[in-house]
Amino acid sequence: TLYFTLRGELEAWILSQSDAVVRPRTRVKHQDITYVPGGSPRYRVQAGDITYTSDYLIGAGGTHCPVTRAFFPNEYV
Repeated sequence: TLYFTLRGELEAWILSQSDAVVRPRTRVKHQDITYVPGGSPRYRVQAGDITYTSDYLIGAGGTHCPVTRAFFPNEYV
């Protein structure tokens, strides 16, 4: 028996289980992400006209992930 899920369907289900607000077609570039060492909140992400802040930041943007580009500009760091 083989079980699998389509990524889009899995992500939609995960988001439906949370109170997250999805902002489709909102691009975040690596220049839009700032880190404040020792501060709280530590991260600021400018997404269009809204600024998000958090103590944690997860980069899950695949090959062109802006989090990776902002904090790990060299390959294999």
